[in-house]
Amino acid sequence: AILGVSTSLHLLIRIHEAWGGPVQNPTVSEVYGVRGVAGHDAPFTRSPASVASDSSGVAWVTEPLYHRILAIQIFSRSRSVLVGNSSVPGLVDGAISNASFFSPGPCAFDRAVSELFVFDGTILRAVSMSHGFVRTVAGTFKSDERNDGNVAIAQFADPKQLHVAPGSDRLLIVDGPTVRILELGSGAAANVVTIWQKENTRGAVYDVHGRITIVESHGVSVQTRKRIPFPGTLSSWGSHCVSHGDRDASRGTKGTLSTVASLHIAGSFVAVLESGGAIRELGSAGQVRSFPVEAAKIGQGTSLYYDEGADAYLVADFGHHNIVRCQREVGTHIVSGPTQPPFAPGHTFGAGSETRWTAPIRIVATESEFVVLERDGHRGRRLDRKFSSSPFFG
Repeated sequence: AILGVSTSLHLLIRIHEAWGGPVQNPTVSEVYGVRGVAGHDAPFTRSPASVASDSSGVAWVTEPLYHRILAIQIFSRSRSVLVGNSSVPGLVDGAISNASFFSPGPCAFDRAVSELFVFDGTILRAVSMSHGFVRTVAGTFKSDERNDGNVAIAQFADPKQLHVAPGSDRLLIVDGPTVRILELGSGAAANVVTIWQKENTRGAVYDVHGRITIVESHGVSVQTRKRIPFPGTLSSWGSHCVSHGDRDASRGTKGTLSTVASLHIAGSFVAVLESGGAIRELGSAGQVRSFPVEAAKIGQGTSLYYDEGADAYLVADFGHHNIVRCQREVGTHIVSGPTQPPFAPGHTFGAGSETRWTAPIRIVATESEFVVLERDGHRGRRLDRKFSSSPFFG
């Protein structure tokens, strides 16, 4: 299942697919909150900032404007305040019953130690679930500096993302234009180091092998960093470029990438959709190849899905309000939505050019069909393998 928060609708949302067979009816649940309702006594108050969960069906949601962290039972939809008080902001450590938060934001749960790590403004704090205790890990209040080193002197300026490395004792932190690692430990063993800094950094994620993929905008697409497998300090981090827009294995000449709109992991390579409609395939050794696409038929691509059996891509075209199929040796064809200008938005179900979409932004595949999310109207539709659409939610 996938958990997320809607800052505009004040909701905690869960998307779940049944495992063990063909997925016929994935469910989208508004787990907690009242759609569009905010306020001190509302189930969610104002714009929940971040969510983390454990394997037992508990989700923790940070609410910076009300200085608290909520605990939501996903299946029963019951709610309680884990820590903090909406009327008493503060930075007090200690027992959960007495601790206070000022502006809790990005959070991540470390199952290995049963701790919820939370950025409270520019301070990294940890809530121990097993001991019922809050402690400060690193950082200072309202800092505008970034300092590496031992946690006693480390500082953060604009933390935006926080991730726990799978199977390790490290945190991945996106701090403004920098990507930083905090290696957990006690005393001198706990250190923060910056491994990446560029103004166009958009985000970063860990994979299960401990590699870090960094996403950028405006010409540079993806960087991957991995820890060199020998004992040493954090200075032993090395890097290699998956795609920097400067290598094309088929031509041996310099290439360029425009603004990255979407990434899709497709077996042995990563598919990159550029906002202008071009598709590039990035191999693990750094090779880059272009997939044959008539980019002029795509207005503003926002998401893609690779069908390995057909060697084809489906692209959600936000600009032209339609769905486009790009198949090698066959060509680029609009399979759902208007095929000629004006590419007017709408909300009509069915097949072919009679269907009307409104700003499709995301394609998700199940075993039997696709789910397409639309930005305007907060809707989702089913799209079968013959490209006929039907209602899903919204």
